Amino acid sequence: MSHDLPPLPPRPFDAHKGSMGRVVFVVGSRGMAGAAALAVEASLRAGVGYAVACIPGSIGPDLTAAVPSALQCLCGDAKTDFFHPSHAAQVAAELPQAQSLVIGPGLGRADATGEFFRALLMAVGRDYPDLPVVFDADGLYHLRLQVGEALPLCGARPALSNDGQKAKDPLVAGIPIITPHPGEAAFLLGGENSAASVQANRQFIAQELADAVGAIALLKGAGTWVAAPTHSGILPWQNQTGNAGMATAGSGDVLSGLLGALIARGMHALDATKLAAHLHGRAGDLAAAALGQDSLIASDLISYLPPAIQEHLA
Repeated sequence: MSHDLPPLPPRPFDAHKGSMGRVVFVVGSRGMAGAAALAVEASLRAGVGYAVACIPGSIGPDLTAAVPSALQCLCGDAKTDFFHPSHAAQVAAELPQAQSLVIGPGLGRADATGEFFRALLMAVGRDYPDLPVVFDADGLYHLRLQVGEALPLCGARPALSNDGQKAKDPLVAGIPIITPHPGEAAFLLGGENSAASVQANRQFIAQELADAVGAIALLKGAGTWVAAPTHSGILPWQNQTGNAGMATAGSGDVLSGLLGALIARGMHALDATKLAAHLHGRAGDLAAAALGQDSLIASDLISYLPPAIQEHLA
């Protein structure tokens, strides 16, 4: 195990699926079932007891075929291609037993999905203020659209402004986590920011994101940075694993599922984010060593996650 990384929570000899955590996913839309499947399967490979996939009804058969071990919360019927506002209550009903919530992979950008997103966040902030939420992919897109609005989430608004509320301690599980790539980071921050300017100032941007959103920020890309809000006194941390072969569609979906699983298994937000970045990159390194960087695809990261975890446990 790397000495500067937190340990994986132990698996007791008498563990059962109910004691190994439950992560709820809000993922998928028509044409994007693969993103949902990658995130959900990654969480199961990371040892979580239950992975519950809240998905539009039309992609249920696709997810069953791809990840039969996952539980499903089907929203709508077989003709429902994306989330609607009326689905928020159904998804919220899955949260009382959850230890983490992952929103975004394959979610889509339909206007109705944005309204659903808003309704769900209001329910989370009202009824589950300490539930850790991971925002990825289209979840970040919809989060940005809520900027400046008084949406309660995890005890504080996710808005990119100082609303005067007490910020969450990054060692408390309930703080939100955002996982943008450079383009998404630029979109979140707005203004004159671009993917190129983010790349030129990665450590600074990671810290700026953490402070602006009031979240743990994991800035993806070569040399992933993890930052907590400045008030915590914790310095940004740079991951040392990973390679260029991981620049492939779906890689980030695997990361979000892995991160959700580590939190559901009992890790605090900051520790889980660091370890997820490390294990994700290490799985990529092992996959690249066996298959070559040019041939690496996102599902290979899931295949090599078990040896990466075993290596960390050694």
